[in-house]
Amino acid sequence: SPSLMPSTFPTDSPTLPPGKSATKKFVTKERNANQKAKGIMYQMKAEAGDVILERISFKTKDDKDTEVLVYFQLGSYETFAGKGMNANAWRSPVFNGVPYMASSGFREAVLDDVLTIPKGGMASIYLSGQKEFLFEEGDQEFAVADTAGGDFEIFTGAAMKKPFEQRLSNANFVGGMTYYTYTV
Repeated sequence: SPSLMPSTFPTDSPTLPPGKSATKKFVTKERNANQKAKGIMYQMKAEAGDVILERISFKTKDDKDTEVLVYFQLGSYETFAGKGMNANAWRSPVFNGVPYMASSGFREAVLDDVLTIPKGGMASIYLSGQKEFLFEEGDQEFAVADTAGGDFEIFTGAAMKKPFEQRLSNANFVGGMTYYTYTV
């Protein structure tokens, strides 16, 4: 409800609810993204609080528009049917369309709904494309590949020649997230 006595000095940034952070942008560390795959899956673990994802960005082979599907599911894909290689083991895509070209040079998918990873919880993400994503070959699957200042960790995942087919190698995700955190 509107204030009975509005401030004579209004701010252009409304106050956030208790525990909610401002929107943050995260980008993976500099990587030699010289590997190509049409499917990449990786895991994230929320640390200090809930992590709420709004957008996911990623590097593609070229600047051409192409359809991308983004899957998201709580838990480790290691425990999914086929260890994540079975498309039916994933829920419906949280993005299905042509991501736009962001100023960062990454393609960015605005998720259909925000996605919450509860504090201490693990989630798996699968990127599926008609054209290829770029990634860096990772040393050890499930090893920590990136950290976002205590908000979350990203783990080395796996790359597939085609979505859900023909595993190529371990993969370090190259891209970013637009998110906020919620700590109570």
